[in-house]
Amino acid sequence: MTPSLVALEATPPRPVLGGATDEAADDLAARAAEVCAATRGGLARLLARGAPVDPAALAGWTYRGTSLGLPGFVDRLAWKTFAKVFRRDPGADGVRGWNVRVRQGTPPGALEPLRDRAGRPRTFGHYRVVPLPPARELPLACPAGVLLDYGQGGNGRLDPVAALRDPLVALVPGDPRLLLGCSLVRLLGRTWRTPSYFLLERHAPLDHEAWPPRSRRPGRWHGGRPGATLGA
Repeated sequence: MTPSLVALEATPPRPVLGGATDEAADDLAARAAEVCAATRGGLARLLARGAPVDPAALAGWTYRGTSLGLPGFVDRLAWKTFAKVFRRDPGADGVRGWNVRVRQGTPPGALEPLRDRAGRPRTFGHYRVVPLPPARELPLACPAGVLLDYGQGGNGRLDPVAALRDPLVALVPGDPRLLLGCSLVRLLGRTWRTPSYFLLERHAPLDHEAWPPRSRRPGRWHGGRPGATLGA
């Protein structure tokens, strides 16, 4: 473990509320780089020390996601970077969200969504933001945060993504711009641990809308221009 990661785990970071200064943004970027370099054990310790997440602070935002904890060949075969978005529908009590496939290998901080023939971002893996279950039901330590529950997301009945459950914590108390999550699988009445972790960095306001396969409402898309980056 590097000395900087030891400091990240051992020292409570300063809360950053309101608008970000250049110094605060640089601090978050440095923390993100340290998390991306962490071992799987280091990621587990950061998750266990994570801070609560206010779902309302997630709504209306697109996050740049980075897959962590998996072997390099898996990342090359799958998706190293992706986007997660969060939305509160008018009149709804809770927050929902979905994943967006993005072009791989873009410059740091950039997100370029892959699009269908109609120019809409290619979305998948819908979820709802719900409270964490009791600690005894989780196969790892995560006392704070929220859960991204794909079982309540309206995904297809035969879509394996519906088995995913993602605990999500804030790495900086009171600041929803830098989040750490992991992927669990709900199967045969139990929740199982996987080696998959992910970092979420707030990127830009949400600029499109998507509906899951089992929603009664048709898929719609607002904003965003074909060829534009997410949040452009």
